[in-house]
Amino acid sequence: MKFKTHLIIVFLLAAITRLLHLYYYPVRLTDYHLIQTAADNLTNGYGMGFQRSSVEDLSLFYFEGLRLWPPLVTVITAYINQITGNRFLTDVIMLSLSMLGLLWILYKIAKTINLHTSWIIVLFLFLAFNPEVIKHPGFSDVTSAFFCLWSILVTAEWIKSDTEKNYLQIILTSLLLFLPSAFRYQYYPLSVFLSIAIVTYAIHSKNKKMLNAGLVCLSLTLSFLLLQEILLYSCTK
Repeated sequence: MKFKTHLIIVFLLAAITRLLHLYYYPVRLTDYHLIQTAADNLTNGYGMGFQRSSVEDLSLFYFEGLRLWPPLVTVITAYINQITGNRFLTDVIMLSLSMLGLLWILYKIAKTINLHTSWIIVLFLFLAFNPEVIKHPGFSDVTSAFFCLWSILVTAEWIKSDTEKNYLQIILTSLLLFLPSAFRYQYYPLSVFLSIAIVTYAIHSKNKKMLNAGLVCLSLTLSFLLLQEILLYSCTK
């Protein structure tokens, strides 16, 4: 049996074991309940948050917006909840898609750095049989990691390429650089750094076309981050 066939089998094994782990050991932590409650309230028109009672007077209630995660996490959860009508099924669908995306981007990176097929097989065997690698992940954790690795890969490919980028490519790249931050606030510095990396390389290599594209990319990425903050404020005030 060829290495390629082995790789396909091991990749599928890793995907199946990770998805089974998500199914039989679902996330039921505080984060999960906060997001799901905020999603239900958003769907019912009560805003992206939940009602809290005052410690001084339990008869007094006030609205507290959910600002612990970027708004896209709650919006996606609310939308899929409306389709499935089941919180558990929603969680399984979102985590399954994000986990498959994470495994796919790990494979892409391994191929990009010319990692030998035998080592890629070892990597996915490790992911398949070691539940501690990604233990009790949340949707925002896995999805942000997926977009983080993808944005790093695209940035590296952009820097290596001398081809001129059209406006659509620039917009899509800017959106991709922003997406890790759309699921976890911790990636704000990364989104900005990757755009700056393109600009810095263009200056160093004296590539004017790449510099112009990089500056546009940086401006769009910052704009996306600003729009997210505005949306978060408007949904949780």
